[in-house]
Amino acid sequence: MQSESPPIISLSEVSKVYVIGSTKLRALDRVSLDIYPGEFTCIIGRSGSGKSTLLNMIAGLEKPTRGRIRIAGKQIERMNEAQLVQFRLNNVGFVFQSFNLFAMHTALDNVAMPLMYKGTNRLRRKRLARKMLAAVGLESHMMHKPSQMSGGQQQRVGIARALVTSPKILFADEPTGNLDLKTSREVLRLIRSICRERGTTLIMVTHDPDMAQYADRVIQLLDGRVLSNEVNKHPGNIPLVKTLEDGTVVVLTEEEALAEEAKA
Repeated sequence: MQSESPPIISLSEVSKVYVIGSTKLRALDRVSLDIYPGEFTCIIGRSGSGKSTLLNMIAGLEKPTRGRIRIAGKQIERMNEAQLVQFRLNNVGFVFQSFNLFAMHTALDNVAMPLMYKGTNRLRRKRLARKMLAAVGLESHMMHKPSQMSGGQQQRVGIARALVTSPKILFADEPTGNLDLKTSREVLRLIRSICRERGTTLIMVTHDPDMAQYADRVIQLLDGRVLSNEVNKHPGNIPLVKTLEDGTVVVLTEEEALAEEAKA
């Protein structure tokens, strides 16, 4: 789904070296790549390959040891911490494996939180948060706290929170890692659907190579280097699955999947 627009993310010869005592650990080694607006990019690789480090570099959570990172028209490795905080508020959203919700706050308050940091007034915060929770199918759970929701519902709150500010880029770090297969597929379909509808660039880190077939671009890392960077011209539909009473997992047809999503 590469567009004629310039890349929204561009890395040039990016390296990251951690110094631990007298040891130097090279987490990224001269990584260069482009990601285009609206793409669903999947970053895959085994544990220790550099996936999370690459995500942190792109998101401005860590600075590279060397190299250039240009995101949404800004050279972010030159920014100070205050500038990076403002940049993230205005441009990016995050979905985490562990949900990272505030335990003592309702779903509505959790989703509204990023808007408070942006200075949005209270009435507008609540209105936008309600709208976003409705978009992820949680109209009836707005006043629930995390402990009153399932893992899948908590992750939906996390998705709503990440998207409520209408970011240009959504980062998802192993977003289905704590979920069962059925819920994982539901969550992934939801994220991809909302991002496509909004034109949001989605970057997902995963250790699961099966996820690659659903992405527009697949970047494979090995020992901190880009092993491959391929465009998938025909990404597959994300199947929903259902666990039968005997424990068998079956893939639903598209019609069955739509019926299941309507009931959720």
